[in-house]
Amino acid sequence: MVGAGIGNAVEWFDFAVYGLMAVTMAKLFFPSTSEASSLLTTFAVFGIAFFLRPLGGVVFGIIGDRIGRRATLSIAILIMCGCTALIGVLPTHATAGVVASILLVACRLGQGFAAGGEFAGAAAFLVEHAPRKKRGLFSSFLVVSTSVGLLLALGVVTVVSVWTGPAFEQWGWRLPFLLALPLGLIGLFIRLRLEDTPAFQELQENNDIETRPLRTCFSEHGRVMLAVFLGVIPTAVGFYILFTYLPTYIQQTTQLGRTVALITNSVAVVVCALCLPLFGSLSDRIGRRRVLQIGAAGFVVMPVPALMLASSGSISGAVVGQILLALPMAASASMTAAILVENFPPAVRYTGGSVLYNGAQVIFGATAPYVAILITVQTGSTTAPGFYIAGLCLISLIGVTLFLRETRTTDPAPTTASPVPDPA
Repeated sequence: MVGAGIGNAVEWFDFAVYGLMAVTMAKLFFPSTSEASSLLTTFAVFGIAFFLRPLGGVVFGIIGDRIGRRATLSIAILIMCGCTALIGVLPTHATAGVVASILLVACRLGQGFAAGGEFAGAAAFLVEHAPRKKRGLFSSFLVVSTSVGLLLALGVVTVVSVWTGPAFEQWGWRLPFLLALPLGLIGLFIRLRLEDTPAFQELQENNDIETRPLRTCFSEHGRVMLAVFLGVIPTAVGFYILFTYLPTYIQQTTQLGRTVALITNSVAVVVCALCLPLFGSLSDRIGRRRVLQIGAAGFVVMPVPALMLASSGSISGAVVGQILLALPMAASASMTAAILVENFPPAVRYTGGSVLYNGAQVIFGATAPYVAILITVQTGSTTAPGFYIAGLCLISLIGVTLFLRETRTTDPAPTTASPVPDPA
C-alpha cells in the first residue's frame, strides 16, 4: 500500500504546489496590468501540463503492461520529481523575460507526461494485491495518498508563506518546489524494493503479455471504456475545483487572505481524506456503482451553495462551503482506482486505466480552474461556475446509471478475458 501510494502522494504534491501558488506564479512569470489576465495565463499553463498526460498515459501504460507495474512507476516518479525541482531553480520573468515563461511551460509539460503514468499504474499495483472482499477499501487508500500529497503541499506552502513573509515572492516560493526532489527519491527507493503484482507475474509465467494493449482496449473494451470515462468525470472536475481553484477563489472574492484560504482548504482536505475509506468500505457492501451515484448526485446539488458560502467573507463560510464539496469528492474519488482496475483484464489494465483517467483529467480537470475563472469574468457572478460543475456531474450520473456495470464481486486477476460483473 505504501509503495503504491508514495508516488501518487508525490505526484499530487508536485501538481498542487503550482496551483496553490497561482497568484504568486502569475506575478513572477506572467506579469500583466490586468490581474485577471495574469491569473488566466497562470491557470492556462497549469492546464498545459495535462495535455501531455494522455501521451504519458499511453506510453507508460503500454510499458507497464509489457515490463511490469513496479519498473514503470519508478520511472514515472523520477521524471515527476525532477521536473518539479527544476521549477524551483528557474529564473523569473523579471530576470529572463519570456524565456522564464517558456522554461516554466517546459517543466510543466514534463510533469504532465510523468503524471500520465502514475495513478492507473498505482491503482493496478494496489488493487491486484488487495484481498477480494476489501478491494474497495484498499483502493480508496490510493486516493487518501492523494489527499496526503495535497495536505503536504498545503502545509508546506502555508508554513513557507508565513515563515518568509514579504520574501515569499522573492525566494520563498522556490522552497516547496525544491522539496519535491528528496520526496521523490524516497518514493523511488521504496518502490525499487517491492516485487511486482501476482497478476502481472502470472501474465509473464503464462506468456500472456499483450503486445498491443492500446489497440486491444479500443477494439475489445470500447463500451467499458465509455462507461468508466463517464464515471471518473466528477473526480476530475471536482478535485481541481476544490483543491486548486477554491483557495484562489477565496483570495479573490474575500478579504481573508492567502494564509486563511490555505488553512480552510486544508480542513476540506482532511475531511475528504477521512471519508475516503468510509466510502471505500461502503462500496464493498453496496457496490461501486451506487457509491459513484452518491458522489455524482452530491456534485449536482452542492456546488452553487458551496461557492456562495466560500465567498461569504467569513472563515466559517469558507470552511463549510469547501466541506460541502469535499463530501461528494470523497465518494467519487474513493471509487476511481477500483473501477479503473476491475473493468479491465490484467493484460491491458495499465493502458486502459491510464487512457481513461488521463483523458478525463485533460478534458475536465485541466480546464476546470480556467473555465471557472472565465465564467466568472464573463458573467460577473462568483457562483456561476457551480452550474458548470453541476451540469458535468449530471451527465456522469446518467452515464453511470445507464452504462457502468457493477464489479464489486468480480475477480480482478483473470488473464484471458474481461471481467464479467454481477448484475447491479
